[in-house]
Amino acid sequence: MKAKDIAEKLERYEQKAYEGGYGIDWLEGIGINLKYYMIECDKKEVEPTMRDFLSRIDEMHKKAEA
Repeated sequence: MKAKDIAEKLERYEQKAYEGGYGIDWLEGIGINLKYYMIECDKKEVEPTMRDFLSRIDEMHKKAEA
């Protein structure tokens, strides 16, 4: 996935969150997820990847939409 595609996806998710009234919570959740993803990668001694992190964001989005 290209950087432009990722940015557009994240923008769509963010806009949906603001439309749903939870935009600030969404952005805070992104930061928290990033921190815990990095901690998890460190503990497992694996390199973080954008693909893995985006999977977490996709899951977060699915839960928010439910």
